[in-house]
Amino acid sequence: MKEGLNSNLKWLLFGLFLAFAYTFLFHFLRSEQYDSASYISGTKLLFGIEGGLDVQARISKPLALVFPGVIYTFFGVSIEASYFIQNFFFFIGLVYLVYASYNHVYTNRQFARHNVWVYYSLPPFAIFSLFVLTDITGWFFIMLTIFAFGHYKNRILRGKHYLILGLIVGVGALFKESALAGGVFAIVSIFFFSGSMFEKISRLILFSIPSLSFLSLGFLITEYYSGQSLFARQSGLLENYGLTRFYSFGNLPQVYRVFDLFWIPICMGLYKRVRKGLSSLDKTMLFSGILILIAIPLAHADAIHDRILMMSVPFFLYFLPFGTFTRRQQTEMLLVFFAVLNISAAFIIYRFNTSSVLLLNFLLGLFFYSLLYFKDQKHFTES
Repeated sequence: MKEGLNSNLKWLLFGLFLAFAYTFLFHFLRSEQYDSASYISGTKLLFGIEGGLDVQARISKPLALVFPGVIYTFFGVSIEASYFIQNFFFFIGLVYLVYASYNHVYTNRQFARHNVWVYYSLPPFAIFSLFVLTDITGWFFIMLTIFAFGHYKNRILRGKHYLILGLIVGVGALFKESALAGGVFAIVSIFFFSGSMFEKISRLILFSIPSLSFLSLGFLITEYYSGQSLFARQSGLLENYGLTRFYSFGNLPQVYRVFDLFWIPICMGLYKRVRKGLSSLDKTMLFSGILILIAIPLAHADAIHDRILMMSVPFFLYFLPFGTFTRRQQTEMLLVFFAVLNISAAFIIYRFNTSSVLLLNFLLGLFFYSLLYFKDQKHFTES
């Protein structure tokens, strides 16, 4: 009991420290976020406050707008400050959720702890999680889907569990559409964790009922408040940008920027799992991540950047512990070093508008990883 309380306190302090550190470190970017104004405007529209306008279909995710609107209406706290408070709660809650999710998936506490550290050291998360944006709510529901899956997987997955997964994804989509990445994961898992074709189809139907119902509700709310069709909006993006831009090699640097140096142990971990033979869970994670990267441009044609690509993180992050070391000291030395380099590079890139530091960072990271690997290969994590 006492050990559990101490552990929870440590996670709380970890979350509080990083929340204040990132707020201070990247405060200079807060006023440059164009999307922030659209969320504030969407909240005003939902609550009938003067100046309300549905920009970029923010009203289609009404649940993320409710808390800031309520706090402003009843307590007079500015909408911008209310978003910070909301995101702060999700920031702290996600610490526990990431740990619990991977602890269910691996049944290995050390792997889960290391994944929390890595997740919270990713540049897009460090920079954007506490801005007047709702991305962190979507990331929360993606992890909640994985948590529920891991919880039920350890007790034998049944059809009713996919109904619950569909409910999580559906409610999450009313916070942020990125929660649908959890839906991709759930659907992929049906093909690798179900038996007969009848079982696959029935689970797919059970998952689809609540998820599509809530998604349709978001569409209806958008049309009610602004007369805007989300289907027409997406068609317009396809016409304006075209598939050539969607799948341009110019987007690859943004994919790299999601994990930065952590791609090194992720790729090594994936290589080792492939050599051993991918399990059903390995395949589910891998194909979910790949499908999300492929699908993202179709929904975000005009904004292919690391913040949007964050929705693929939980699935690729799964492979990272398999690319680390059995000696805890070596692994933690590596992860801390990579985290410091990642956050430092992110600060330099945005503060001084230069990306030249990325190559030096990568070479330093690769050298350090290789040094640890060749120094003591026998302590490399077994896949």
